[in-house]
Amino acid sequence: MSLRTPFCLSFLLLVHGFFACTTESLQTDSIYALIPEFWLKAKWMPLHGALVQFSSLMGASPELAGRMLSALAATALFFPVQALASRLAGGPRHLAVTLVLAFTPLLSRYAGLVLNDLIFCLWLLLALTSFLLHGRLFPLWVVLAILTRPEGWVLLPLLVIWHV
Repeated sequence: MSLRTPFCLSFLLLVHGFFACTTESLQTDSIYALIPEFWLKAKWMPLHGALVQFSSLMGASPELAGRMLSALAATALFFPVQALASRLAGGPRHLAVTLVLAFTPLLSRYAGLVLNDLIFCLWLLLALTSFLLHGRLFPLWVVLAILTRPEGWVLLPLLVIWHV
């Protein structure tokens, strides 16, 4: 971890936190994450709703807790992206990839919404990074991805390959 890492993380958290607090509400199907009765009946993948409800126990409204969860997930994307970029690009080029992530407006916009997309993207990138770098936590990231969105099932063939 270089000296630039804390600066980049602080900047990302500041930008994503700003968008989490100032973005208008978006009425999408992820609003169901705020209703425990809905995701407890297994009509929705349970992990996102459970994380939102757990975050709201700290005193924030469920909507703000969901927004801050998205902002934290968007900021945490820094780690797998940096690891993948340094593995694939090497040298100073991986810093350019990380900077593109930091200044992507769409990522900052999604960081302010109650959506499970960024959390799923985080688990997916952590799983792929762990798979490519022969990490031991690969099964954990696959399970978290599956519990966040149904698309996580596409990682099961990789899990079979990893186990063999």
